[in-house]
Amino acid sequence: MRIRVWTLVKIAAVLVVALVVVLVAILKSVDFSQYKGLVADKVEEATGRKLTIAGPVYLELFTLSPALAVDDVSFANASWGTRPQMLRLKRLEAQVALLPLLSKQVEVKRLVLVSPDILLETDAKGQGNWVFGKAKEKAAPAAPPAAAPQALPVVNEIRIEDGTLTYIDGVTGKKTVLGLDKLTARAEGADSPLSISAKGKYNESRFVVDGTLGALSELPAPHKPYPIAISAEAGGANVKIDGTIARPMEGKGFDVDLAVEGTTLADLGALAGASLPKLGPYSVAAHLGEAEGGIKVEHLKAGLGKTDLSGDAVLTLGKRPALKGTFASKLVDLAELAAASPAPAEKPEAAKPEGAKGDGRLFSDAPLPLDGLKAANADVKLAVDKLLPPKGPEIDNLALAMTLKDGLLTVKPLSADVVNGKIAAEAMLDARGPQAGLALNAKATGLDLAELVKEMKITQKVTGKADFEGSVKGQGASVRAIMAGLDGRTDLQIGEMRVDNTLMKIVMADLAKAVVGQGDASKINCTVSRFDIAKGLATSKALVTDTESVTIRGSGTVNLATERLDLYLDPTPKAAAVADLAIPVKITGTLASPSVAPDPAALAKKLGSTVTGVAGAAAGGGVAAGVLGQLMGEKAAGGEEAAAAPAPAAGGNPCLQLIGAPAPKAGAQKPAATTKPAEAPASPAEKAIEAPGKAIEDLGKGIKGLFE
Repeated sequence: MRIRVWTLVKIAAVLVVALVVVLVAILKSVDFSQYKGLVADKVEEATGRKLTIAGPVYLELFTLSPALAVDDVSFANASWGTRPQMLRLKRLEAQVALLPLLSKQVEVKRLVLVSPDILLETDAKGQGNWVFGKAKEKAAPAAPPAAAPQALPVVNEIRIEDGTLTYIDGVTGKKTVLGLDKLTARAEGADSPLSISAKGKYNESRFVVDGTLGALSELPAPHKPYPIAISAEAGGANVKIDGTIARPMEGKGFDVDLAVEGTTLADLGALAGASLPKLGPYSVAAHLGEAEGGIKVEHLKAGLGKTDLSGDAVLTLGKRPALKGTFASKLVDLAELAAASPAPAEKPEAAKPEGAKGDGRLFSDAPLPLDGLKAANADVKLAVDKLLPPKGPEIDNLALAMTLKDGLLTVKPLSADVVNGKIAAEAMLDARGPQAGLALNAKATGLDLAELVKEMKITQKVTGKADFEGSVKGQGASVRAIMAGLDGRTDLQIGEMRVDNTLMKIVMADLAKAVVGQGDASKINCTVSRFDIAKGLATSKALVTDTESVTIRGSGTVNLATERLDLYLDPTPKAAAVADLAIPVKITGTLASPSVAPDPAALAKKLGSTVTGVAGAAAGGGVAAGVLGQLMGEKAAGGEEAAAAPAPAAGGNPCLQLIGAPAPKAGAQKPAATTKPAEAPASPAEKAIEAPGKAIEDLGKGIKGLFE
């Protein structure tokens, strides 16, 4: 009997169907949960940790993409961990395509994780709970021959629902929590772009992420730069990243544009895990590229409040990071930044170290932050059109070049416009040793004294221009220690100026003005001050002030170690008749709190000689009688203006002509003409004792304010 081919085909088909039915029946009758113990044993053998599958195992077979589901899975934590489980998972679902398996390609159609709770933590020594041991030590097998790299599994869709990832730093105790309400990553195929969408919270700060990445198949060895386009909202900030990564698996080859903007830094506090000031708006835009050993930042444009910054830089990473860049700014408002920063917590009074604010000293004894200078290297050029410091005058056209190499900070050159004048300086701070070494050279020309005293909150009105030049060096672990051992020199020159005559009245009791008539104690022709500094002791080498009516020469020292003042001002009136009435002054106290008082011995001597000569001179109606009349409130004898001191050579500071010269001689005095009665001024002694030099006290307060 012959059997036709078509009949054979039908019989074969029936047998195949029957076989499939039998196979399905067998599979459905199999309890896959019985293999949970086998899986758990294999995991424990590999990691030394126990895997528990408490729920049932589900298998869906009637499809070309069978699905597997497992409920209630947990994985043990390290023995020292803060909780028993490192991983807890409510449900795991996976759907795998069958046909790609024939070509040894794993294609996961869908992978779903429901309520994963993962804990990563370190112990007190910094070891992580992700470092696994082994339950049984086995001899290491011989290394198999190198195999060709396997293709990554293709994942069409990943979903995570209600997930939590917690990290606990066992050294610091800091906890970081990432919560995922939902995360979806989806690609149509192995060569299709991967879209990502996620929302959740990070340290209680909500975030939303959307974006597109290149195909997963391109990750191991991309044929072209791997594309990335991500936008996110977190902590009140909007973030955009758009570009490519040449070697994504290595995290190298960045070529992306970055943009970040927000309303206030305070909103970023929860995201950053720190308290940030209420300052904004803020923005950062730059192109990030790869540099040798680091990151290249190009076309940077940043803003924070009123402050802006632009430029280019290269950041080299490593044990000691290094920054090299050129930056520019139209405005840097340090006053705004300082005002917005949270005030540091006050320490108990007993815990305040010596040199802290409130100990009455100008120079702080707080240790200098030298370690910060050793943490990184830098080579930076900066140009700022306008800089507003928290205290002190506005700074314009600031330009500096700064290098920091292994703890040696050099600023050379530095130039700026301050109080309508110009300054030029160079500085060096060496933090390579246990103590800081400081060297500073500075020169200032045309400083506007009116603006300077205004910034120092001094009540005395001053007008004029000043030039300064100085060079100092020292070393120490604090500013106070450096000042205590300082060496160098200072040179201050002031041309014609005007000041409130409070100090002049104290120095000469305004007697010259009373006699000369037209003399103006508030007008100062010039001032020169030169100090040599050796081991913290500043000694006056030239201290001269010349006015229309008096020349004042000074001497003495300023002890920078103790901050004590010991200065002596000796006035010489240009009217000979009142020469004995001029009162020498001592300036003592401290830099932060100076005091002014007449020299007691000189005061007694001059008052004595004045009283002795008054009786004889009064009968003749001479100048002394006129002075006595002024002192007693009686009618004074008038007189012509005393001859002025000889004018110095043309050009230069006239006080330079007076340094080292003998006291100027007053011109001949003629009998004074009768004048109308004048209101009696206080006596010289009363005037000297009446006010302890408010002008100098204000100066001390102003200087102290610049250091606080």
